[in-house]
Amino acid sequence: MDLVFSQDEQAFRRQCKDFFSKFSLEEQNDCWRVTGLLDTFTEGDALVVRRMAKKLAKDGWLTLSWPREYGGQEVSTTRRLIFLEEAGYHRVPILSIDMGVGGMLWISPLIMAFGTEKQKKEHLPPTGAGDRIWCSGYSEPEAGSDFLSLKTQAILDGDYYVITGQKTWITAAHFADWCWLAVRTQKKAKKSEGISLLLVDMKTPGIEVKPIPTTEGHHSFNEVFFENVRVPKENLLGKEGEGWSIIGKALSLERSVNFIHFIGSMRRAIEELVNYANHTRHGSSLLAHDPAIRSKLANMAVEFEVARLLAYKLCHSSSPPHHEASKVKLFVSDLIAKLANTATYVLGPYSQLSPGTTWAPLRGAVEYTYSMSFAPPIGAGSNEIERGIIAKSGLGLPTDR
Repeated sequence: MDLVFSQDEQAFRRQCKDFFSKFSLEEQNDCWRVTGLLDTFTEGDALVVRRMAKKLAKDGWLTLSWPREYGGQEVSTTRRLIFLEEAGYHRVPILSIDMGVGGMLWISPLIMAFGTEKQKKEHLPPTGAGDRIWCSGYSEPEAGSDFLSLKTQAILDGDYYVITGQKTWITAAHFADWCWLAVRTQKKAKKSEGISLLLVDMKTPGIEVKPIPTTEGHHSFNEVFFENVRVPKENLLGKEGEGWSIIGKALSLERSVNFIHFIGSMRRAIEELVNYANHTRHGSSLLAHDPAIRSKLANMAVEFEVARLLAYKLCHSSSPPHHEASKVKLFVSDLIAKLANTATYVLGPYSQLSPGTTWAPLRGAVEYTYSMSFAPPIGAGSNEIERGIIAKSGLGLPTDR
């Protein structure tokens, strides 16, 4: 793999930087408030997500990699990588946006691949314009890592599927317009063959959303209850029973491209921690003179480069196997936790000060980031699941006990 960007790609990176650097002070503050050191989003940030989606959509940034027939620019994989990396560095809440808008990640591309013409015409234009926010309905109280145990049912009744069940840990469900929902449509089939995907309008009667407060007291996750929710059968994505295959493709996209954005935000965070150590004294000497701090920051910089190269390798593979995406997800999500711990060590007691608190370094983002650092090793498939995928698909180890 050639690690040197071409002149055109370097010019595109400058174009991305120029676009993000021209954000207004209010927009920059919103980005910081929504993302902290890394990308998460909090209660009340729905308006920020929608405003940012519209801003990116206006100049075609949301649909960079879409085919031209759907209003995209068909940019190369490398350019998409550059855009996500720079968006992460400038703390643009693209993960929140792509969780909702799906412009460059897993929802819209799979609607293009498996959707009917009617579904494409109904969903792609408003999604690409930043007007349609999505959430993904996978996990259930008894079906998280063991996804095949999901129980939410969708029974065909004439021209409608009737949905009954419960989903949990659904990000953005409290402000999403539509849900990408995994349901069980065939009870007697094998577990993997009985799952289907429905596109569900969140305003449909019978849907109830309840917040799940997180450790730092914010609202980003939800429980969603479905009580006899009637969804037109034309909202089935692909064929009935084909959901497991589609979801596998969606998760691979999520695990790979998502974490490129994290890598961009980590680069910014490491730079800020180094700058803080270079300008902050503990007693008579700078923090940067402390051998333990120097060692921790150096280790972070080295591991960051490893993560970056893993992500680059994945993005440049024409059809990478699932375990390659799992490698990136596993390494980067573990690195996020290491970054939070390193930042806590560098700032010492000041790391406990929350955003808005007097004397809080880096706007209190370290406290918030530490609280949220427990989520990435669990979301999009827990790290234990990722290790299982790597063992089975990557190393060929047996799965039977």
